[in-house]
Amino acid sequence: MAIAYVRDTGLLSASGASAVSGNFSGLPAVDNHVFHMVGWWGSASTTLVYSDNQAGNTWANDKQETAPDLGQGTASIGSAKVVGSAGTFSITATGGSSSYYHSVGVEFSGILASAAHLDQTGKDSLGLVSSITVTASAPNSQADALVLGAVGTGGNGTNIHISHVTPPPATGFTGLAVDQDSNTIVAFEACYKIVAAGETSSVTWSHDTLATEGISGVITTYKPSAGGGGGNNPPSGRTVIISG
Repeated sequence: MAIAYVRDTGLLSASGASAVSGNFSGLPAVDNHVFHMVGWWGSASTTLVYSDNQAGNTWANDKQETAPDLGQGTASIGSAKVVGSAGTFSITATGGSSSYYHSVGVEFSGILASAAHLDQTGKDSLGLVSSITVTASAPNSQADALVLGAVGTGGNGTNIHISHVTPPPATGFTGLAVDQDSNTIVAFEACYKIVAAGETSSVTWSHDTLATEGISGVITTYKPSAGGGGGNNPPSGRTVIISG
C-alpha cells in the first residue's frame, strides 16, 4: 500500500499558553498514522508531550531540537498510530507555561503498522543565521518513505518570511502549514514529501530576517507498509513551495 496524504488540521496556534490543540475536520482512519508538527518558543530542558482525546492511541516525540540562544526557537515532530477514532479527534502538544506555539496535525495512510515505523531522524539548530539545513543521520532503509520537516524560529521582531531553497522542485516538498509573523514570537513551517527511491533525506529553509532567538529544524522519515509504492499526494489547493 502506497503512503498517501489524507488530511490535515490547518495551522494551529496558541499564545501565552502551556499547550497547543486542534481538531481534524474528519475522523482519521484506524490503522493510519497521525503526526503533530510544532514550532515552539520553548526550553531546551522541556520535551514536548503529545496526546489526543482518543482511546488507545500512543504518541511519541520522534524528534525535537531547540536553538542555542536562550533555549528558544524549537521544532518538534510527534506521531501515533490510530487505534481509537470516534467523535471529534483532537490533538495536543504540551510544553512550558506561558509559551508560544504554531503547529499542524496531519494524517497519512500506508505507513508501517508496527512501532518500528520511524526510520531516520535529523536535527540542527543555529543562532543568528539566515538559513538552516537539516539532514537525516543515515539513508532511508527502504524506498517509498514519508519525509517530514518542521522549522521554528524564535523572535518577536520583524516578520520572518520562511522559504525552502533545496532540494529542487523535482524532488520537492509540499507545504502543510506556515506562519511568517515573528511578532507572534515564533515563525513556523511544516512540509512533507513521499520519496519513491532511497535517499538520505534533507531540507533547507531560508528566511529574510535574522531570528533573534535562533532557528531549529527537524526531519523524520517513516517506513511504508509492506508492498508500498510511493507517490506524492499534495493537499488539494496546496502548492510545492520549494525553489531551486
